[in-house]
Amino acid sequence: MTLVDIPTLREPVTLVFEHQSNNTGNASCQFIDFSNSSSPRWSEEGCRVLKSNTSITTCSCDHLTNFAILMSPYRPTGIDAKVLSYITYIGCGISIFGLFLTIIVYAALWKYVKSDRSVILINLCVVLLVAYITFLSGVSSTQNKDACTTVTVLLHYFFLVVFFLMLSEGLNIFIAIVIVFPTKSILVWLLCLAYGAPLVIVAVSLGVRFDGYGNDEYCWLSLRDGLIWAFVGPALATLLVNFVVVAVVIRALVSSTTFVTKSNREKAKSVVKAICVMTPVLGLTWIFSVFSVNKETVVFQYLFLAFNSLQGLLIFIIYCVLSKQVRFHFGNNNNKTVKYRVDHWAAAPLSQSVIEGGYCHVAHSVY
Repeated sequence: MTLVDIPTLREPVTLVFEHQSNNTGNASCQFIDFSNSSSPRWSEEGCRVLKSNTSITTCSCDHLTNFAILMSPYRPTGIDAKVLSYITYIGCGISIFGLFLTIIVYAALWKYVKSDRSVILINLCVVLLVAYITFLSGVSSTQNKDACTTVTVLLHYFFLVVFFLMLSEGLNIFIAIVIVFPTKSILVWLLCLAYGAPLVIVAVSLGVRFDGYGNDEYCWLSLRDGLIWAFVGPALATLLVNFVVVAVVIRALVSSTTFVTKSNREKAKSVVKAICVMTPVLGLTWIFSVFSVNKETVVFQYLFLAFNSLQGLLIFIIYCVLSKQVRFHFGNNNNKTVKYRVDHWAAAPLSQSVIEGGYCHVAHSVY
């Protein structure tokens, strides 16, 4: 028996083992599966014998990773691992393209769409873009320990910033709903929170468990000794707050006078629209990873990947393609822009303004 480390791979790798004796019997290619840290076991998943004789055995292994490793403790094997890996790379690639387009569109229309919410959105797009690129290019860099550790630190920081920016967006919406006309912007404080808190968390985690950054399977936080909670803990706290924000927005929406006069179908449509608009910037679909804990619940990893590897695309579709504000500003002059921002947002209920991408107090600041 020969023991080697099999890293996370995008393409199958061929390993040739020289037998230490001629009495080998039937050879098999296996690895130690640490997905259950309490009881590691030998597994043949993803590995097969290509050739074997009395002197050597040739193995092919194709262990793959997927985006769900960031939150889920379960590591799928076999066909699920391969399919989820393909979804990851295709979805993240599409999201990168969507995020680029979103940044370009908002940069071109910045003088028309500038607001606290737009600033948070662009920061989210930039950081999410960097996080996707780092994940795709570095999560499999397990051959070099120092490089893997560096990638893990960067991934830990960038994805924490993503969550804290989504938390900032949630707090910004909450304040707009509850206070209605806040006298002073807290954007600077929200951005300090978004970039500063993750820095503290990563610094403390590095000081306590430096050896948990990266392993032989992928460049991410170790599941052992609880280091993964340095990411999962803040992520779940953000989700909890943002679900409360969604509840507050829906309550404000259904309590508005315009909502009461709508038909049941229109009411349902308004609620669904509100949830769809807030979901990509509040990170609500990350909750699917919480339910993916074993083989029986692998469907939640598929749901998680389907939504979160495409988060950048969803942001582009909802906040560019379907945004009334963005569509209006294409091909319109400044006078029409001012009229739209004042008349439209001032006439709309606050909950509707939040959903469609603007705030009443932003409209009033145009004067």
